[in-house]
Amino acid sequence: MSRRDDCTTLLKQLRKEKRIALTIIEDNPKIKENIRIETQARNKAYGLDTKQKNHTRSYER
Repeated sequence: MSRRDDCTTLLKQLRKEKRIALTIIEDNPKIKENIRIETQARNKAYGLDTKQKNHTRSYER
């Protein structure tokens, strides 16, 4: 009976981890989109344009 209880406890934990993993996989595209939107808003607030990156290098001798 003890072995059965151990297996039941282990299965319960594994099922819980599976639910968590599925939730993370399901939410991943939403999280990426939210991060992209936040990054764009932050860049806009600081006056940065992510599409135009000006790299100016000057070399003096």
